[in-house]
Amino acid sequence: MMFCQLAYDQNLLEISGGLAALEGKLRHLGLQVCPKCTTLSYANAHRPWQLYETPF
Repeated sequence: MMFCQLAYDQNLLEISGGLAALEGKLRHLGLQVCPKCTTLSYANAHRPWQLYETPF
């Protein structure tokens, strides 16, 4: 979600596309493939909002 804030993305498709463009750099974070829109949607639905209360 930090990527979304920094890139001013408006929807999950933009976030997924932006992350796909940086896929080589994501490998340094331990991600072998870019997360798809459905994965991001599922994570958002099952992650408590309190997690982002302090940073944002």
